[in-house]
Amino acid sequence: MKAPALALFLAVVLAAGGCGGGDRGPGGAAEERGPGGGERGAGGGDRGTEGTVGTDYDPVRYGEQLFNNMCAGCHGEGARGGTAASLARPELAQKYPTDEALIRRVEEGDPAKGMPPCPVGNLLERQKEALAAYLRSLWR
Repeated sequence: MKAPALALFLAVVLAAGGCGGGDRGPGGAAEERGPGGGERGAGGGDRGTEGTVGTDYDPVRYGEQLFNNMCAGCHGEGARGGTAASLARPELAQKYPTDEALIRRVEEGDPAKGMPPCPVGNLLERQKEALAAYLRSLWR
C-alpha cells in the first residue's frame, strides 16, 4: 500500500516541476527577476514595470513571488499549508534564528517529514535573502 502512495507522490512532484522550479535561464541557471517580473540587468535595475531596485525593490514582496512560484504548490497560498505544513507559524522564528539556518533547511529538506530537498542553491543570493525575508514576515 505504501508503494502506490509513494509513486503517486513522486508523480505529483515531477508533474509540478519538482520542489523549486522558479525562473531558470539557459542551462538551468537561475535568472533573477524583479518585483514586476522583469529581468535584473548587471546594474541591478528592474526592466519590468515597477522601477528599479534603488527606488521600489521590496525583498518581502519579491520573496513572496519566489515562494508562490517555487513553494506554494505544496505549502499553499500565503504559506498557510496545503499538502505540506503551514510555514506561517511564529514559533519557526526560534527554530530558524538566521537566514542561513532557514535556507539550509529548505536546501536539505526534511525527508522524514516528506519534504524533499529543494534546489534553492541554484538561486542568486538576493533571491535567497528575499525568500527568507518573506518567510520571516509571516512570523511577526
